[in-house]
Amino acid sequence: MSLSRQQLIEQLAKLDRRYTELEEEVATLAALAGQRGADPKVFQQRSKELSDLREIVLTFRTYQRVERDAAEAETLFHAQGDLEMRELAKDEAYQLRRQQVSLLAQLEQLWAERTQAPERPLIVEVRAGTGGLEASLFVADLYRMYTKYAAKCALTVEPMHGQP
Repeated sequence: MSLSRQQLIEQLAKLDRRYTELEEEVATLAALAGQRGADPKVFQQRSKELSDLREIVLTFRTYQRVERDAAEAETLFHAQGDLEMRELAKDEAYQLRRQQVSLLAQLEQLWAERTQAPERPLIVEVRAGTGGLEASLFVADLYRMYTKYAAKCALTVEPMHGQP
């Protein structure tokens, strides 16, 4: 599903807010690291999430800064005043808008990478436990259910080994 530019900006703004929350939480957890009751697993999870968001959020913040600077340069260009200053503002606005388009394309690529399903193999082993024929029938039903679900999600299924 492709997002419109506005929807993408809204989603990136949410990630930016989450990133800020994580920065504060990680700082707090780091300060509490040596104390009793501090959970190192929570610190590790938050740090990993923060790291995962870093590239896209920093690119988004650069995009926002360039957008503000371009709007400011355009305002200077349209203002009354020195002709040379207006020409400089026009050139700067043009360069900033080009940079903004480039950053938007980069953000779209980062968003697509973030939202697409990972392309790594998955092995699922299904075995019948104790229970004889009833357990075997259950496993057969379970196998059919998983293969149908995989087909629905456009995943490929390659049975490695099976017993009738």
